[in-house]
Amino acid sequence: MGWENVKGRRYFYEITYTNGKRTRKCWGSGPEAHQAEARVNLARAQRRIAKARLEDAKARDRHIDNLVANFNEDVQSILTNHFNRAGLYYTRGEWRAARNQ
Repeated sequence: MGWENVKGRRYFYEITYTNGKRTRKCWGSGPEAHQAEARVNLARAQRRIAKARLEDAKARDRHIDNLVANFNEDVQSILTNHFNRAGLYYTRGEWRAARNQ
C-alpha cells in the first residue's frame, strides 16, 4: 500500500495476505517505516525479476515447441505420402490396406 497521509502526517502501511485474508500493518513514520518500505520495495523488485526470467523461459520454450511442431508436421506429411503410395488409407485412427489388394 505504501505511504498515506493521515491528519497531515505520513505513515507507512504494509499489506500482507495470510490464508486469503488481507492484513494491514502500520509501521509509523520513523526509521522502522523506512526499513519496512525498503523491504517491500526489495521484495517487489525480486518478484519483477523472477517474472521476467519466467517470461524469458516461456519464450524459449515457445520457440522449441514451434520447432518440434514443425518437425512433427513434416514427418506426418512424409509418412502420409509414403503410406498412400504404398496403397494404405487412414481411417478411424489407423492405417489400413485397401480390400482389393
